[in-house]
Amino acid sequence: RVPSPALSSLESSLKSGANYLNKLTDRARGERRILETAKILLFTSEDHCTIAHTAEGEHVIDVSLTHLEERLDPRGFVRTHRNSIAAIDQIESIGGTEDSYLALKGGLRLPLSRSARKEVLAKLQGK
Repeated sequence: RVPSPALSSLESSLKSGANYLNKLTDRARGERRILETAKILLFTSEDHCTIAHTAEGEHVIDVSLTHLEERLDPRGFVRTHRNSIAAIDQIESIGGTEDSYLALKGGLRLPLSRSARKEVLAKLQGK
């Protein structure tokens, strides 16, 4: 059976990552600003708010970390803890054994959960 052209096109777009989030909007002072995911260093969750951290500052967004984890390109982001997702290219080092942490470029340190440690290490090693 030969697949239809539409099905082949859909399969190609899925393989290329076309369905990953590449833009988000923040909610600041009554206006919406567009944030490109490529410029986001880190997502954190604080007091039921999701915050996107960029070089320009912090932006409150209306998307949960769980939803982000499902929709972000896994080649670019990794869940590091129940309250954070980091851009892989921002991870500088991993420290600790019992109380693990990530050191990001710029000096920020984040907790690294035991359950996320293996996946973070694998992604840093390009696996």
